Amino acid sequence: MATVGSSKKLTAAATFSLALLVLLFFPGAGAAVPSIDATLTRHLPLPRGLLRGPESVAFDGKGRGPYSGVSDGRILKWTNAGWTTYAYAPSYSSDACTATARRPETVTESSCGRPFGLRFHLRSGQLYIADAYKGLMRVGPGGGEATVLVNEVDGAPLRFTNGVDIDQLLRYWIKGPKAGTIEVLVDLPGYPDNIGADGKIVEELRGPKSVRPTEIMERKDGRLFVGSVELPYVSVIKRR
Repeated sequence: MATVGSSKKLTAAATFSLALLVLLFFPGAGAAVPSIDATLTRHLPLPRGLLRGPESVAFDGKGRGPYSGVSDGRILKWTNAGWTTYAYAPSYSSDACTATARRPETVTESSCGRPFGLRFHLRSGQLYIADAYKGLMRVGPGGGEATVLVNEVDGAPLRFTNGVDIDQLLRYWIKGPKAGTIEVLVDLPGYPDNIGADGKIVEELRGPKSVRPTEIMERKDGRLFVGSVELPYVSVIKRR
């Protein structure tokens, strides 16, 4: 039977071996990368109440925004006057979906929706919305009630819910001979969240470790708009 001391030595050896393998197979993992100071940021606070979680951040083809989905199921748009309602799921109503101390959003989101991913088709102005409960939705350039495009694949409900293992990466065709159809792109061993182009670490944010940014959108002027599923605001960071 291994002693406590020998167990610690084995753990240390295993940790060292793992670190060595990372450096051998991913030589850039140990290299220094440029960092951005995120300790001093501007906040775009959500409207008063119990709203939170502007996870995804998007801008339309004219550079207006940001747009972000929040915990009551709405898509909000930032203007000089603050946040305004831009879009919502077909079943949304203010009375039924506004969270209260006795009725948190975890109770209402299955019927009201929970938008987690946003992307504009810049030419048409249409906004595509990945909703945790409604599936894939789309809303026209003027906003308003969204249309559900896809809510199941091969008879199984389509879910984008965070915290659940989803092992497929899907592609929805918006034009061409396959327009309006969805297909499985690849099977994955875990949950794909905010996938980038090549997975390389190009920069890092230096800020509070208690907050986990879920999406970062950079504008041409160097500003970074940071979304988080945990916070009641969108952060804006200016490069120095």
